[in-house]
Amino acid sequence: MSSRNVVITSAGLRALQDHAMTRVANQVLWHLVNELPPNGEIVSKAALEEKLSITRPQLSNTIKFLCQAGFLARGARHGLSYHYKPNPVFFRILA
Repeated sequence: MSSRNVVITSAGLRALQDHAMTRVANQVLWHLVNELPPNGEIVSKAALEEKLSITRPQLSNTIKFLCQAGFLARGARHGLSYHYKPNPVFFRILA
């Protein structure tokens, strides 16, 4: 896992307060914030399931929740997968 500095904006803090998150949602969110490049990339759900030891339904529901809550921005679809990035309104990735 890479290591970088992430700043959570005031909008991000408010969103964290407003949206109760499960353990799995926290695990997925912080993994993606730490791993995804600021401009995003295609997320392999199969690889993420294996890496985080969670099931496909848990991951699908969690990513849907994170997008609806605004933590992740979903981009274009490429084949069977979507392009995701941390919401730049909530997170500033420094390094």
